Amino acid sequence: MDEKKREEIALFRYSLILPFLTPEELEWGVKGELLARLVKNIHSIPFSLKQSLHESTIRRYLAAYRKKGFDGLKPDSRSDIGASRKIPLDVLEKAFQLKKEEPRRSASSIIKIMEAHDMVKPLGIIKPSTLYRIFDKNGLTYKKLKKSKKNFRSFEAEHANQIWQSDVMYGPHLPDPDRPGMTRRTYLVALIDDYSRLVPHAEFYWQEKLPHLENTLHKAILKRGIPEVFYVDNGQIFNANQINIICAELGIRKSTCQPYSPEGKGKIERFFRTVRDRFLVELSHEKVEFLHQLNRKFWAWLEEDYHQTIHSSINMTPNIRWRENVTGFMRKIEEKQLQEIFLWRDKRKVSKVAEISLEGLKFEVASFLKDKWVQVRYNPFDLSEVFIYQEGRFLQKARQSKLSRWNTAKKQNDLPPEPDEKPAPSGVKPLAHLEKQHLEKQKEQAKQLLGRLPAQAGSAPTVRETYTQAHFIKDVASVLKRKVEDMHPAELEELQQAWTTFGPFEMPLVHISLTKAVLEKSYNQHISFYIKHIIDSHLKYKGDNKNE
Repeated sequence: MDEKKREEIALFRYSLILPFLTPEELEWGVKGELLARLVKNIHSIPFSLKQSLHESTIRRYLAAYRKKGFDGLKPDSRSDIGASRKIPLDVLEKAFQLKKEEPRRSASSIIKIMEAHDMVKPLGIIKPSTLYRIFDKNGLTYKKLKKSKKNFRSFEAEHANQIWQSDVMYGPHLPDPDRPGMTRRTYLVALIDDYSRLVPHAEFYWQEKLPHLENTLHKAILKRGIPEVFYVDNGQIFNANQINIICAELGIRKSTCQPYSPEGKGKIERFFRTVRDRFLVELSHEKVEFLHQLNRKFWAWLEEDYHQTIHSSINMTPNIRWRENVTGFMRKIEEKQLQEIFLWRDKRKVSKVAEISLEGLKFEVASFLKDKWVQVRYNPFDLSEVFIYQEGRFLQKARQSKLSRWNTAKKQNDLPPEPDEKPAPSGVKPLAHLEKQHLEKQKEQAKQLLGRLPAQAGSAPTVRETYTQAHFIKDVASVLKRKVEDMHPAELEELQQAWTTFGPFEMPLVHISLTKAVLEKSYNQHISFYIKHIIDSHLKYKGDNKNE
């Protein structure tokens, strides 16, 4: 069984155990009721004619996931479907597809359609009564397939990072870098935290494709942690197998809203309206020719305007509400591990000269892999190297000499600088002002921090100057423009734990680490982001001293 089929089976098993993976312990008796319901239900099991499951089977799936994660749900690679069937599986799948496409089709009419298009051989292998019985067991009757009207109620997550909503919005037209004199539409891919209305990440792209959704989710997780639920619509990019695997490996519960039901995406749609009313209106008065210019202005507006403005639904700013509530719900992951999870996966056959082709590029692999099938994992935004796997085992990295990127970011960067833009009649450019304000704020924070360093701060600190835990906590609070007494108890506990575990720290190193952190992500991140910078610098400095 190939890797793609194993992953599809694992996703089905993951969907069964999802109700048991809630952070809170299920109440007494609830777990038994859920198991009983799953055993009673009829299931469409991938690559199997079985339609029911035993309670012990579901318990085995749950135990395997808790022990080995998503890989524990994959069937053994040497297993075989094995049993002969009167009706071939591919024929049944085509019949299911025809029924779902038009629920009013009867079993007899579907058989006639399939026989007329040579989908069934020999003729007469399927009887109408047999097909109807299979449809009924799989919930594919007309009555069950009809759309049902539902009542909607307003809903809000219980805490930050519990639910992230995502969607795509049409953006402005910009000059097309591939076709001089022509314009091209952009697309805004965004995520919003349901509880705080904070936007973990949003970015404009040239296309509405899966790599751009993954790139946005990847950056959002790096900045704001891992959400519990990823709520999306039924668009093609949101239902891709790759995004399902990412969510399963990260322990994210992906939930989709009903087709043509915008009520379930109210918060992300409201954010898009704010973008149109407050950002795109002002953008029309400024000259923007390149995609990176558009994103730079958008991010400045997002951090300096949207995140700092009181939201009418929550009566406070999104940034403050997220920061005050996320402590205790912040799930973090190492950046290297996250990058491996987001790698794309494709199957390729190694040529006789020990090469594989990917995205129009050639990659050299080990000679013993000639004429064999391998799985290639890669980052579509960085094809400088790819990773070769076989039967789930990592074999090697593969590189190629010349990199020919499919996206147009490189082309934009190589374009000549933009000409002097003509001032608008009013002379007022709000977005340019926000962008300048955002940069000045970061520079001012850096100057304030660097002003507190000793004379040798520009180089590696040579004077060991330790200071007390209280002084350390006060310095961190000061950098974040807060008072120690206003900090959350959990934040103080994290600072104390860092000092106890890794301290004492040296004051110049603490100051330099905080300066780098502020310049990188400003001062609105979770406290763990700044602590990580301090600990990493501290351990690196200690390691350098040992080597000397």
